Amino acid sequence: MLSTQLKSITDLRANPLLISQMASDTGPVYILNRNKPVSILMGVAQYEEMLDLIQDTKDSAKIAELKKTAKFSDFVSHDKLFS
Repeated sequence: MLSTQLKSITDLRANPLLISQMASDTGPVYILNRNKPVSILMGVAQYEEMLDLIQDTKDSAKIAELKKTAKFSDFVSHDKLFS
């Protein structure tokens, strides 16, 4: 599990590269303004992984929906597909 890292906007302004590197190395960093979260900074790899998981979830939901309503006539044989 990822640890929760908290940094203030002041910390981010003072050393943005360090905070960015923290996010890339150890997981998301919550940015606080007056002790309230205003954003989350994460590494690019983690962000892209999150997007892939979201897309996979959407695809799985769509497949499940189509399986419920599909009729035999909706399918195309392998031979017809590649001829």
